[in-house]
Amino acid sequence: MANWGLPILASLYTDFLNILKDRDDDCAKMFDGVTASNLPVNTIRWSSANNLWERWNGSAWSVLTNKFLTNVDTVDGYHAEAATTLTGNRIVTRDVNGRIHAQYLNVSAPDTTSVATKMMVEVTNDNLTRWQTPAQFLINNRANIKSQYEANSNTNAFTDAEKTKLAGLNGSSEGSGVFCGRATGTNNTMISGSPTVINWPVSGSSTVVTVTHNLGHTNYIVTANAFGPLVGQQTQVSVGAMTSTSFTLVGPDASLGFTANFTLINFN
Repeated sequence: MANWGLPILASLYTDFLNILKDRDDDCAKMFDGVTASNLPVNTIRWSSANNLWERWNGSAWSVLTNKFLTNVDTVDGYHAEAATTLTGNRIVTRDVNGRIHAQYLNVSAPDTTSVATKMMVEVTNDNLTRWQTPAQFLINNRANIKSQYEANSNTNAFTDAEKTKLAGLNGSSEGSGVFCGRATGTNNTMISGSPTVINWPVSGSSTVVTVTHNLGHTNYIVTANAFGPLVGQQTQVSVGAMTSTSFTLVGPDASLGFTANFTLINFN
């Protein structure tokens, strides 16, 4: 195409119009696909082969700039829109606070094996999401989680006070709160969680058996009765002194050969 070093004073008049016409052709095509010579340094062209603007540096073409500040109506066919206007098929923009507004977020398939390190939450009903660690989320919402869980059936609250009270119980002697035993001869048998045989005196005139326990309080009741060696032979056994470590059963004459059943109910 055009030789941009022409015309010169020595150029023929008959060539002058063709020289100018070749220049006009190069400019009309924005130097795209032309093989002009003697171009001025900093000549700018559009390259349809590279889809960008280029600058001539005197020996080769290079990219005009890496960034264009161009105000356009659409990008790849999509309109940009105000950050707070939620319309489909629009380019997302941020508001003045750097926030992105959207009605839904479609993310990639969930990771079902890794431990979560952050989770998205909304606070104060502001329609904005921010991240929290799972631990911080539980700390901030434990009261609500507790109340929602306990609103279900068979999920009564188990308080710290009740836990402390339960921890203070000393083993099987207080595990169920109700203990049964039988008195047939020897004093001072410790109450345990299973039925305890307490021997009633089988000789002598004593009708009192002392039963020791490790409850450590007197907040309990005892009921008892006695039966003899014959079928249907029963008599009442009374409960004597009750202390924090023992109680007494006052039964029938030992010579009658009676034994006694008792039940202790612990209320502490």
